[in-house]
Amino acid sequence: MANLLPEEYRISVKREYCSRRLATGLVLFAVLLATAAVLLVPAYIVSSKRHATAEQELMFLRQGIGMEETEDPAQMIAEANAKLSLLADKNDRGMQVHRIFALIITHKNSNIAITDLSYDAAKGADGVRVSINGTARDRAALSAFARELENEPRFANIDLPISNFVKETDIDFSLTLTATDNEHGEN
Repeated sequence: MANLLPEEYRISVKREYCSRRLATGLVLFAVLLATAAVLLVPAYIVSSKRHATAEQELMFLRQGIGMEETEDPAQMIAEANAKLSLLADKNDRGMQVHRIFALIITHKNSNIAITDLSYDAAKGADGVRVSINGTARDRAALSAFARELENEPRFANIDLPISNFVKETDIDFSLTLTATDNEHGEN
């Protein structure tokens, strides 16, 4: 095949062809970037809104539980475990407090709502001094609860003040007792 174009024209056409290919490639790349940017804008907006919402919820949670920015969650867990170990450990008299509380709750009937259980191992010489606060539906329910506790051999010195029986219904009561590790009621 014969070359009809002179050599300099042929080189010029080849350069122009390469420059057009390069320009076409750059235009296609720019269109691709523009399309990608347009398609990523909604995803970015949704992502930034989710991030802002998550930050706001975290702030509300920290305010709700009283957690400051400087508090370490690991330290909070360690403190909670230390408090829970008080309930699980035996006191100086060999009794586990959670077992005492569970025993009290088993004697509670449906007409009694216990609002507070507290104990003091130092006060009772014979056992652990336990205070029970709550609400009774009526006098009969409160009296039945006190009798149930009196019938339990591990409880002694049950003190239910007569002032708890002044109201007829919805009685706020306070009861104290001494819990011992003696299962048979012997002293």
